[in-house]
Amino acid sequence: MYIILPLVVIVISTAVMVVIVGRKFPYLKKLPVDAAVPESGIVGGFLPEVFHFFKKIDLSFYKDLFFKELEKFLRRLRVVSLKIDSFTKHLIDKIRTNGQKDRIEHLTPKQEDHQETEVAIMAKLSPEEKQKKEEHVLIIEIAKNPKSPELYKKLADLYILEENFSDAVEALETAMKLNPEDKKTAAKLRAVQKALPSN
Repeated sequence: MYIILPLVVIVISTAVMVVIVGRKFPYLKKLPVDAAVPESGIVGGFLPEVFHFFKKIDLSFYKDLFFKELEKFLRRLRVVSLKIDSFTKHLIDKIRTNGQKDRIEHLTPKQEDHQETEVAIMAKLSPEEKQKKEEHVLIIEIAKNPKSPELYKKLADLYILEENFSDAVEALETAMKLNPEDKKTAAKLRAVQKALPSN
């Protein structure tokens, strides 16, 4: 039983190959001996139907579709990573504040003066770092409330300041989808689209 089944499969496969190759022999006999290999190559010569089927497929459409989906996936991944980053930062801050409560009792007034506050840290950040922090906060707010056009407009304004016009256009388009009657946003969208570098 175990030998018969593989033998049957081998016999059937050989018969199918003979039929496929046998169908092509009349075509091959018509060709002159010195005929060049067809433009489609040897595979296209033996399987012209398959070759022409694949040649009709518009690969550029699927390529564009793939890259659009990849971009959406990466943006979602970015939002998830920002949420994780925010969560871990919250945990670290909580751990630090719990540790600082224990130490504050033992600190002298001089030592307390040397501790930096959140405001002092923000003052030390460069404008680029402040913008990144604002972008991070806005993306988290959008993840919490994705139906708010105001958040998308604020994010677009931030991207415009960074001269990141492609992301600004995307944010403004989303805001317009949420509130199509907003004429100011529509005007801003047209102005930013004009600022986009031409390909």
